[in-house]
Amino acid sequence: MNGYSISREYSPSPQAALQTGVPQLTTLDSFRLDSSELTGDHKKILDDMAKRIAYTHQTPQPVLEIVVVGFADKSGSWTYNHYLGLKRACSAASQLLYVLHRKYGKQLIFPVPVTLNTEGELSSYSEKNPKERRVEIWLRAEPPRRNYPKPYTASKRQGETMLDEILSFG
Repeated sequence: MNGYSISREYSPSPQAALQTGVPQLTTLDSFRLDSSELTGDHKKILDDMAKRIAYTHQTPQPVLEIVVVGFADKSGSWTYNHYLGLKRACSAASQLLYVLHRKYGKQLIFPVPVTLNTEGELSSYSEKNPKERRVEIWLRAEPPRRNYPKPYTASKRQGETMLDEILSFG
């Protein structure tokens, strides 16, 4: 694996339920220094994520939004790191959307919007730390639907209204 590690904050099973109403985080870390190129491990994680997103579209709680945020360590200038974080976010989002479209396009009930952002080095604490060179991908699923009470059914007594029934309790 070339000495790089990938955070395993995701579940490889497409049946793994997303925590609905709360964004779920997956991290692609250990990008090479000064690079936005995805590794084979990054692509595998994105393939698994695309499968999971497509699976949720077959459930009552589909993924509604994808937010991709790129980060950099402090090894370059502030402006360059900001740009590099955005390039990393674009690389990850492009690969994810490519896989979603090619493999699972027919399973999606609606297009899922993707938001790109960069933190550059703003959240970085050290220089040349591979964990700082990362992309965070947040998935937000539809909140669970509430079970509304059954509609009111009229009383068994003929002609009685709901108001009559309430008043008869007194």
